[in-house]
Amino acid sequence: RGTTLIIGVCYRTPTKDIFGKEIHNLTRELLEEMRGTNFLLMGDFNYKNRPIDWDGVQLEPGCTSEEEAFLDCIQDNLLTQHVKISTRKDSTFYLLITREPELVDEVESVDFIVGSDHTMLT
Repeated sequence: RGTTLIIGVCYRTPTKDIFGKEIHNLTRELLEEMRGTNFLLMGDFNYKNRPIDWDGVQLEPGCTSEEEAFLDCIQDNLLTQHVKISTRKDSTFYLLITREPELVDEVESVDFIVGSDHTMLT
């Protein structure tokens, strides 16, 4: 019997004019709805200036209530965020979230995307 893996891509806009503060709730609701599902969610979550220390899985000084709620959601749902490196300047915008920690072995930065200050990940 095969196992289903749901793969999703997320872009959480930093522009409040589009979704307002509701975008934070929608992102967390998506992760909570995936409870009990084998999934891999990757994308640009736009959390700037490293508000979350993903190595130590803790908040950095100066984080917002939205960033705190996001980290709580990751921890409460027993999820793993695999990107531990900066993906744009000093920020980790790109995240790769799974329910199963062993699903992703290692995430590395290979180079900058042509014409951009964002890095590509493998």
